[in-house]
Amino acid sequence: MEKPTTAISLSIFSRDTLSFNSKQLASVFALLFLGVLIFLRYDASLSVSLDSPSYPFFGAVDFVEYWSASRLAEQEKNPYDPAQMLEVQSQVRPGAEPLMMWNPPWLLPLIAPLMQLDFPAAVHVWLTINLVLALVIPLLLGSSFQLSILERLLLILLALTFPAFWFCAAHGQIGIMLTFFVTLAFCSLRHGYRFAAGLALSFLTIKAHLIYLVLLALFCCEVRARKFTVLLGLLCGVGLQALSCELIFPGLMSSWIRVMLHQSELIGAVPVTQWHTATLPSALAAWAASAELQFWARLAKLIPAFTALICANHLLFSARRTSRLEILFSILALSIFTAPFGWFFDQSMLFPVCALITVAAMRAGSLLQPMLCFYLLMIGWFGLYQMHQHHLAFWFPAGIVVLAWLAQPLARALWDEESAVVLNHNR
Repeated sequence: MEKPTTAISLSIFSRDTLSFNSKQLASVFALLFLGVLIFLRYDASLSVSLDSPSYPFFGAVDFVEYWSASRLAEQEKNPYDPAQMLEVQSQVRPGAEPLMMWNPPWLLPLIAPLMQLDFPAAVHVWLTINLVLALVIPLLLGSSFQLSILERLLLILLALTFPAFWFCAAHGQIGIMLTFFVTLAFCSLRHGYRFAAGLALSFLTIKAHLIYLVLLALFCCEVRARKFTVLLGLLCGVGLQALSCELIFPGLMSSWIRVMLHQSELIGAVPVTQWHTATLPSALAAWAASAELQFWARLAKLIPAFTALICANHLLFSARRTSRLEILFSILALSIFTAPFGWFFDQSMLFPVCALITVAAMRAGSLLQPMLCFYLLMIGWFGLYQMHQHHLAFWFPAGIVVLAWLAQPLARALWDEESAVVLNHNR
């Protein structure tokens, strides 16, 4: 019974079946309408003119942490010292506490050329880069998965109305850049370039806590297949980034490691362990701590470990082997949902998953349902932000976990490596 099922799945994703009826076109217009409504309802504080002379303005809110960290690193100072960060940031923003960059220092060589500019100019260039990447990402997916013109337009529309993208741009965050590397990993695996996929994933170690489950799942997959090409690419990428960082900014690696190992002794900034963010463990731990339930607060912080054990056991001992592309598609949202911490703009990394769910639904003739689910999730996500409760937005990746699971039977024939080879051969 397996072969007929595979044949049906392949036929669903063949180009010959891409005839769009009025219901699908109506769904596209419904998507556009909902996207416009969400865009028009953005917080006025994020809609300040780019010519605004004072901080905070559009694109500058969090970008200051990367700009000031890069400036300190170039002066051979410590960007992980709150006092030194506050000294630099006081030139461009008011405030008694600094905005700290806790990312690994190999982020800085990626953005160092941009940081040579004055702060307002650097903000505007970074905003432009973000907007360009937001358009490049759906185009890359469209090209790699050989989508039709209508499907590519739909993904561009989804990108332009994706709330996490807009919040990344508004805050000057690096989420869209990380989404670009997630997309490169998807596209590389789609074409069988596993080493390149590992290199792309290595850039995501800038926020490794968000992809902890993806890295573990890929390790299990490679161990079971006894082929370590993706892991080799990942290790080579991290090694090259760390080496380049040490060559350009000597001593910065040791400063970062020292600070991360002694977070409890940090003075002048909020430690990572005390963040109240938009992931399930972080939100539950904060709620339990506020209710003085210290045991449950500690237990909530163990959710990533429990999730990792269950995931590893399933991938290593289940009867069916899971392809690397299927792992990235099905586990990325779960990884972000159960990460130790993660902000609402980090959820931009889910865009490729949302895009591929959309394509699978469109080709199966059921576009309206997932689109309505996406935008109901997004509207709720936006409502939480408006109420300054964005730390509760962990429910958005939870919704994507469910949608990815439901879409997996249809999607498998498109992004499973072995099925993709058969599909290309048939074409």
